[in-house]
Amino acid sequence: MCSETSYPEGYQGPHGRMLPDEFSFSMFPDAEEQTDEEELTEEEQESAEEFLKALEDLTEDEIETIEDLERALSENQDIMEEEHFEEDYEQAVRYLEFMQKVKDAYTAEELAEKNHYDLAKELGYKSAEVSWWITRGDKPSLIKRIEKREGLKRAKKILTEMQKTRLRELAERPPELWSESDFRWLLKQYPKLMKHPKYQERYRKLLAWLELMQRQRDGDVSEKPDREELKKWASRLGVSIPSIQDWLIRKSIPFLARLLTRRVKKATHTGSVKIVRGGLPRVEKHEPANRVGELQVKESFTTCKDSSSEELAKAISGILSLQQSLVSCADIPSKYVKDLTKKLDSVEQRVNSLLGYDRDETLRLRLAMIKNRLYMRHQNTSPLELRNLLGKELFYFKGESRLELLDEAFRRLGIVSRKKFAVLVRRLTDFGPLDHMPAGGTNQDLQTRARYLQGETVDLILDVLGKDLKDIEDSVDRLGKSYGNAWQIRNPRFLEKDQFLIWAARVVSIIASDGNIGYGDFKLTYWEKNEHRAKRVRNLFNEIGDTRIILVKGESGTQGYQYAPILGRLLHRLGVPKGDKVLQGMTLPDFIKNGSDEIKCAYLRELIPEEGSITFTKEGNAKISWGRTVILYDENKEHLYGKIEKITTQHIKLIKRDDISSYEKKRECFRVPTGKLRDLMNTTDPEIAKLATQLYNIVMSNPPSLMEDEKELCASLGISSSRHLSYVRYYVKSGRVSSHFETAVASLKDVARWSLIAPPNDRRKAKLLADWVAKKLDDVFEELAVFALPSGEEVDIGVINRKNEDCPD
Repeated sequence: MCSETSYPEGYQGPHGRMLPDEFSFSMFPDAEEQTDEEELTEEEQESAEEFLKALEDLTEDEIETIEDLERALSENQDIMEEEHFEEDYEQAVRYLEFMQKVKDAYTAEELAEKNHYDLAKELGYKSAEVSWWITRGDKPSLIKRIEKREGLKRAKKILTEMQKTRLRELAERPPELWSESDFRWLLKQYPKLMKHPKYQERYRKLLAWLELMQRQRDGDVSEKPDREELKKWASRLGVSIPSIQDWLIRKSIPFLARLLTRRVKKATHTGSVKIVRGGLPRVEKHEPANRVGELQVKESFTTCKDSSSEELAKAISGILSLQQSLVSCADIPSKYVKDLTKKLDSVEQRVNSLLGYDRDETLRLRLAMIKNRLYMRHQNTSPLELRNLLGKELFYFKGESRLELLDEAFRRLGIVSRKKFAVLVRRLTDFGPLDHMPAGGTNQDLQTRARYLQGETVDLILDVLGKDLKDIEDSVDRLGKSYGNAWQIRNPRFLEKDQFLIWAARVVSIIASDGNIGYGDFKLTYWEKNEHRAKRVRNLFNEIGDTRIILVKGESGTQGYQYAPILGRLLHRLGVPKGDKVLQGMTLPDFIKNGSDEIKCAYLRELIPEEGSITFTKEGNAKISWGRTVILYDENKEHLYGKIEKITTQHIKLIKRDDISSYEKKRECFRVPTGKLRDLMNTTDPEIAKLATQLYNIVMSNPPSLMEDEKELCASLGISSSRHLSYVRYYVKSGRVSSHFETAVASLKDVARWSLIAPPNDRRKAKLLADWVAKKLDDVFEELAVFALPSGEEVDIGVINRKNEDCPD
């Protein structure tokens, strides 16, 4: 009846769990109890992984009912004598009753859609309590104390059993197949052996013997070595020739190995096993898999004259090339390890310069040192890569997928410690101090209790495994920071880069016209009263996963559809400003301005349904037009965006003149058409004419930045357009002054070209243009034929209908 347990001070395992001090017992019947509270080595910390995994299996059961609580109290009656037991008991019962009500009232899917305010109201509890129990996942202190006790009892049992298993494994293998860490693990149980005057010499011989046995298994040592070979190995290993003869020819083993072999057999025969602090089960070290290939570095480093940053950087750049795998590693000669570790940042910067990466905005070499091993990563830093855009988001995985990914990455990197992997994440990614990174500890997303991995961690793992986001799509349950399931993308779908950028261009076009990103919370809101258009946008967002929509009302009663903040953050990283985009003078994001023709056309396809219109003259000519606004004056938002005063209060008084403006009751504003303003510029009153001229020149010298970019976008696709000022408005309530411009595409050739390469993603408007082009085909065909469509398709009126099969009626 215990859940995941927090432990008192003691051993800090790689999972972030604490091994309690009460586990300091002697392991063998003839060993003294170890009392030294010395720090465990890094290797011994790694060896606790298997124990902690087993401990997790033991701590699955929880106190779920009042009956469980009563049974646990009967086994831990001293808790009932504590000072605040009555209060703690009442709180525990209240919590268990609440959890039972939740279980009876809601399915898992229904619960995921609820926030803690709704649950509190429906079940009759305080919202603070529900937030603590559901959102934060915390439990009353009484339940946690009982579960902790139960966890310690079970931990002691499993640890003892695992020690027995480990000893049996060693007893079944000959000592020459034991590793150095096997012997170190055993020696830790015999402090007297380690205090012997000859211990250091005996241990050195043990290590030499282990290396020789491994060399023999690898085929580096002959089965019947001659005198010269014996001398070679004696010199290389630093032992006498008779010792090498004994080990290779007579098959004898060193004293320490014989002694520990006898003690292991004795311990397994008697079955008496106790636990010491250092005697934790060992996890076999992994060899790096093929993907993370080891580089040969000795030749490059032999050219080093010293251990300066310059020399070390030259040596590293000499072993690297773009053809290497994304993540590689190399064992560095020991004489360079210390200086390289100290100077890693400056060496990394210098290597990037030598390789020319400092001039490349999409590539960077990252370096990390683990002991004497140097890890190198060619990091793709392109801001348009989906993996980088999701770097600060959280990936929640299904089932055991998260652990499987980590295990495979550990195997390929040749490590077993989460702390070591945390070092790699910090050094090889952009995982920074704001990303839950405790100094010297395990990153929050790598801790045992975490149910997620942060985007940078996922990015590194994918590079290590040679995979992409698409390869783990089925394993990811939710995407987004932990603001509750309602504000995350469920069952995310990861598009290929080209597909994603086309999708993003469409979304940017829609939000630039009828949407906004919350200034503080990044919630994305789309404002639309037309249900068909709202459905079209909802379907567009569903292309990257399932997200909840909340209906909201604007200040003027307009209908809004609010989407998950992760969508707002994605768009903001792509270049869409948060908050008031019009006031900030939004521009077209670079990925659209400098993108492919397909990306540009995707933007234009959504522009007309949201912001534009199609009109026809009496002569049958068509015109495509759209408008954009510029803020000239706004006092109310100075605290957020700074001073916005392109005009003076004298100009505002001019706008409010009855003889040139009309009052729009619905918007509560004064509206001055361009013609009226020009008339005022020619009035006989010189002061008024001067003021009107100033206002006109200010307005015309501040056109909408977004519209200017859109005009250039059209021009790059062979479509000419013209811009003109429509009117100036003064809003009474807010005091805001804005100017409104319109851009028109009016020639036969330009309208027809737009209709063919970027038909509006709206069936009604697309049909209007298709019918018009069909009537005017003879007039425009010869002019259009000289252009190549971005998609490479022929000039065919049927293209319009084929491209609009997904549009709503």
